[in-house]
Amino acid sequence: MSGRGGAAHPAGTLDEELLGAVARAVLTATAQDRLEALTLPYPRDLQVVADRITLRCLRYGVPPPGSVSELLTWCAQPLAYWPVPGSVPPSVLPGTRLIDPVGRTATRSCAELAALGHPAGPEVEAEAAVHGLRTELGPQRYRECMRFLVEHPVVSADLRWRRQWNVALWTRVKHLYGEVPKSLQDEDRLRICGSCTLPGRRPGSAARWCEGERCGPETEFTELRKPGAAVLLDRSLRLFVTLPGNHERSVLTLMSEAGVTCTRLPADRSSFELATSAGPPITALVVDRAQPRLWADRVPWSELPVRDGLLVIVPETRTEPAYARELRAAVHSGCGVRPVLLTAKRAVRHLISPPPRRAPSSGRT
Repeated sequence: MSGRGGAAHPAGTLDEELLGAVARAVLTATAQDRLEALTLPYPRDLQVVADRITLRCLRYGVPPPGSVSELLTWCAQPLAYWPVPGSVPPSVLPGTRLIDPVGRTATRSCAELAALGHPAGPEVEAEAAVHGLRTELGPQRYRECMRFLVEHPVVSADLRWRRQWNVALWTRVKHLYGEVPKSLQDEDRLRICGSCTLPGRRPGSAARWCEGERCGPETEFTELRKPGAAVLLDRSLRLFVTLPGNHERSVLTLMSEAGVTCTRLPADRSSFELATSAGPPITALVVDRAQPRLWADRVPWSELPVRDGLLVIVPETRTEPAYARELRAAVHSGCGVRPVLLTAKRAVRHLISPPPRRAPSSGRT
């Protein structure tokens, strides 16, 4: 992060450092067990943040959570509904929940917010693992490993016994996998979302949850009946490599089918130069994140070449007005260029039949 934790905050707000501490405690509490399985004594860091929230509430004369359990109930509500004055820091979307009310586990936003006021967090862990592969392997083997992590967040025993199984590649990445936690098992089964390929559950006949948080209710699950014999990619890598990698792969597939040439830029894993016969190349960012401003803090904007405009390509479920507005503002703040935010299908149409060009602007600010 870019030093947000030390910033000054208006009196009474739930500052970013405290929110980050709550997010880290929720991640720890939901790592192995479901929330309903938590028993006394609660994890120490969860009790500590509950005490800190209580002190904050008492200081400003608002009712504190009566227990750790009640704080967890708060975490399943949007931050804007918390009774703490100014409970939404400027860098966070007001509708953010730390706990998914259906899945009863930490949200993607919670994983992203865990870096607030702290030098580590799931994203940093994922980046360290990826950097380790990049340092150890050559470019070709590194790309093969990254493709494997995107395509195989779950590795079953049956998959490892198949004739075409790449033993050499598996040897390079198997240290990034571990046991399937009880929190993700449903009736001794592991359900896997057919869209995002991450674990999911059906808590009720009409309820559906998956770790990707962007898949429609009609998306089917496949079932792995022996989760104890399977291994699961570390959650930090599932959220910060597999999920954005899935989105990136679908975008690049659509572009290729439409005849768009995509060249990966060295500045950032999610940046590309897109070229067609219809006009000059254009820079594009492929983004699948829950918190736009936190994502923007980690983009090396000074290294990003912005020539004839900037596209930001998001999943279909990331076009709601509040999210789109925050993402545009985050990108504009980062590079001084107002982006065009589109889904992959609309981005293809935009590239193949570009709108009339406007008079040149002043460029970066």
